[in-house]
Amino acid sequence: MAHPELNLPSPLQKIYPSGFEDINLYIKRDDLIHTHISGNKWRKLQKTFVNLNTNKYDKIVTFGGAFSNHLVATAVACSLHGINCSAYVRTDSIDLQNPTLALCLKYGMKLFPLDRNTYSEKRDDDFLAELHETNPRSLLIPEGGFHPNAIEGLSEMMAEIHSKINPDLFVVSLGTGCTASGVVQYRKDSQVWISPAIKQFTSAAIVKAHHSIYKSNFPKDQVKIIYHKEDRAYAKKDLQLFLEIESFLKETGILLDPIYTGKAWRMLKSKISNIEKGSNVVLIHTGGLQAWKGYFYRFPALKDQLPEIFKIMANEV
Repeated sequence: MAHPELNLPSPLQKIYPSGFEDINLYIKRDDLIHTHISGNKWRKLQKTFVNLNTNKYDKIVTFGGAFSNHLVATAVACSLHGINCSAYVRTDSIDLQNPTLALCLKYGMKLFPLDRNTYSEKRDDDFLAELHETNPRSLLIPEGGFHPNAIEGLSEMMAEIHSKINPDLFVVSLGTGCTASGVVQYRKDSQVWISPAIKQFTSAAIVKAHHSIYKSNFPKDQVKIIYHKEDRAYAKKDLQLFLEIESFLKETGILLDPIYTGKAWRMLKSKISNIEKGSNVVLIHTGGLQAWKGYFYRFPALKDQLPEIFKIMANEV
């Protein structure tokens, strides 16, 4: 059973943005699961926290960048479940003014900086062996929560959707490939459009990611990887995208994140003419709204350019 502070199952909300009058557009509001443990972060961590054998493990150790949604979600989830945790952060030093890292520290996560070269070795056998030796009773969770334990949480998300409607098309963002692969695995007969947050992500890469978790065939004929023509590199400032998210917020009352679901929405909007009239389309909101605080921290001018988004984030604890 999930923690009582978690809003599960999350709502499946029908929305009516302009230009989508001829299809039935829904958004899976996983952003509403929890203020900080939202979206696919809880889905991927769910089994770890619900079934954690505390007699075997004393704490959780994980990895992430200086503005990582995964680090925040892990820190808060550990706090709710009374589990010690620490993280190795891709940064030269821990910036206490960074809103992401400050939130991690607030919830009791211990942070250790790693320079980029050392951080790039986080999957090397020697590095992992040293970590296990330093943390002998710790459960290591990979960056982004990409882990076989994610299967259960993602299957539950898809079951929640299928209990309400029969989708013709799923639209989902992609970071590590874990969530997108889960949507593909449990899609039934639906098509899936994948919007990568990372440039030059290939079909071969998602096939590899899918097989590493599910050990099953990947239905390439029903899955498309689609980039928007204006997509930039991962997590880069993209004012045009941000303004589209601001407009979406004004029109629907729903805030999308600037790295993942925002890109997926922009891609979907650009491909609306390719969707058959009357189709049931589900956009997966993978949460991660705290990323906006990082952008406002690094680029203060955005506060005036994105007043509605800033108003929401300024009120978040």
